[in-house]
Amino acid sequence: MIPFHVAIHCLDWKPEMTAFPNLLGVGGQTVSSPAYRWRGATRRDDPHILFQLTLEGCGIFMQGRRRYEVAPGFGFLCQSHNPGIAYHYPRGGRDPWTFLYLCFVGRSAMAMAEDFVRQHGPISALDTSDALISRMKGYADLAPAGSLVSSVADGADLVVTLLHKLLISSQNSRREAPRARRHEQKPFQADEVVGLQLQGERT
Repeated sequence: MIPFHVAIHCLDWKPEMTAFPNLLGVGGQTVSSPAYRWRGATRRDDPHILFQLTLEGCGIFMQGRRRYEVAPGFGFLCQSHNPGIAYHYPRGGRDPWTFLYLCFVGRSAMAMAEDFVRQHGPISALDTSDALISRMKGYADLAPAGSLVSSVADGADLVVTLLHKLLISSQNSRREAPRARRHEQKPFQADEVVGLQLQGERT
């Protein structure tokens, strides 16, 4: 993937709309050096919400004392200036880390993202073939010069779609976890396997 960053400018945004999701930028990057490192405590840009999704390779995300390996199809959601977070290319890594990212602000939108992280954690699964991912990649073609004039509605739609998909992903993961644990505790018997096969043939 060719690296890109598109800064979004919403001409119809007004100071009275600070609660609305305001998309700041969309981009993609490939890194292969431990020099790629961000820490919430030392950032100098303005606070925002960041979602970063791994397409290839693997990155490291840290929140407090927890360390996560962010593999393909997984991403992290965070408040950029949270002093407890950091993310970087893995030390001793061999393969490049390719990812997409999306940044946004907006009082209510940021609160929604922070509530999500408190409830579900910072790491979520998101299918890299999802239409949302294609839409994010498409910004590279929409604005090859790196800047795009858009509307509050278009930006808000992308942000809300992202949060909605992350919520669905988290709920699905929680539903699957108890099933996986039950299967681990009770191995299939031969007659149960046959029963499942017959059931599948009837459906």
